[in-house]
Amino acid sequence: MPNLLTVENLAKSYTARRARDSGLAVRALDGVSLSLSDGETLAVVGASGSGKSTLALCLACLEKPTSGSVSFEGRDLLMIGEAELRKIRPKIQLVFQDPASSLNPRFSAFELLSEPWRVGGSLPRSEWRTQACELMRITGLPSDLLSRRPMEFSGGQRQRLAIARGLAAWPKILILDEALSSLDPALQAQIANLLVDLRESRELAMVFSTHDPAMAAHLADKIAVMERGKIVEQGTPREILRQPQHEATLKLLAATPRKILRSRPPVVP
Repeated sequence: MPNLLTVENLAKSYTARRARDSGLAVRALDGVSLSLSDGETLAVVGASGSGKSTLALCLACLEKPTSGSVSFEGRDLLMIGEAELRKIRPKIQLVFQDPASSLNPRFSAFELLSEPWRVGGSLPRSEWRTQACELMRITGLPSDLLSRRPMEFSGGQRQRLAIARGLAAWPKILILDEALSSLDPALQAQIANLLVDLRESRELAMVFSTHDPAMAAHLADKIAVMERGKIVEQGTPREILRQPQHEATLKLLAATPRKILRSRPPVVP
């Protein structure tokens, strides 16, 4: 059975914006290869500027790579037309680090959640309210908040709403780009536990980018460490935490409290 997602030799270059560097190519991704199976979680770990966000955008078909291939269910997404790509995009959903900037502030929570059904026609209008309430329940939000706009939610609630919005499209892959980094530790633990529950209940594949090896170990089946646009090390959480091989991994682990690395983050009911 083929992988759900296969990435081979992915590269992405940008043209430098600073006047003194004008015309120079900045290589954000450099030969990235990885794979993801149904129901599997991959954590992409790296410091700021390592290429994690660019990789997330390319996997979600929001940025076009310079070269390489991204195959979803056996189809190379870089070789198909825009019409076919529009059909596939809902199956790969991206949750950004800052939900306040990614959620339309003029929409209510209900309008945000029902937008994929309105655009795609995947659900009868008569079922929108019921399904929206179910998504709120799944992500731990009271259904009486459906009439509120994103800025009326707390930070943790907005992140849950962003996850609910991603789930509304019934994706096969949920990509979370530093989605927990702006939350305090207690909220991080709550959202992390929510993601674990979603993976198990929906058999949802996830790509989770973070600078925190301990959180990666808590959530992931395997970890890929990035530095300067390259994956420099891959392995199971046990291998990465206990037998790191690359200097970039050692630096990340050195910045993480040892008591956290010995065990998973606390489970918050």
